[in-house]
Amino acid sequence: METSVVAEVHAFLEQVEHQYGAALAAIRNHPFVQGVEQGTVPLAILRQFAHAEYWYMRGGVKHFALSIMAAPDPETQRFYHQRLSGELEYLERFRPFLRALGLAEEVIERSWPAPRTLSAVNFLFRLSIEGGPADKAMAWFVVGRVFAETCRAMREGLTRHYLLAADALHFFDIPHVHSAPFVEAIAKIIARYAPTAQDRTHLQQVAEAIVAYEQDFYDALMAPTA
Repeated sequence: METSVVAEVHAFLEQVEHQYGAALAAIRNHPFVQGVEQGTVPLAILRQFAHAEYWYMRGGVKHFALSIMAAPDPETQRFYHQRLSGELEYLERFRPFLRALGLAEEVIERSWPAPRTLSAVNFLFRLSIEGGPADKAMAWFVVGRVFAETCRAMREGLTRHYLLAADALHFFDIPHVHSAPFVEAIAKIIARYAPTAQDRTHLQQVAEAIVAYEQDFYDALMAPTA
């Protein structure tokens, strides 16, 4: 793989992050995220978030499993195997948060969250079947950028205002999405399977969809219920 192509992709990822910077900031400053950070979100809505996030992760586990099977080369398989292992680890780290909110996993498993909170992970399922390796890499680059920022803000609020113990909040620490190895792995997959600027035009649509669906996730949490 040519070094110049990988460098182009790194520049492309920076461009995408800049292009959707305002939208990503809007999610970071969403009323739900801000409310958790400031301690104004009722416990009932916080439980709705936990319920929805649980199913998002369950879907993420299956998305990565399907992505491993569909990956056309060992290096890409290895990347999605790492992501699958990470998602299973996050699910394990999420369980103390559920318990801290008084939620039983066996009860959550018998019910669905608000449908709109599943839009993003349902789109990822579609990419699992119809999307190529570069589509999936682009999607998780954007998802990581969204969730790392919202988690950081929420962790502060959950500690300060909801008085949750540190062992219930390990899930909200996900620094790897900004790490050089993670970004480099994403860049290499995109460089291999979307090597030209024309190839990468489609990835802009993937990024746009992910941002919209992630916004919908948080909007759904604040939507009035009948």
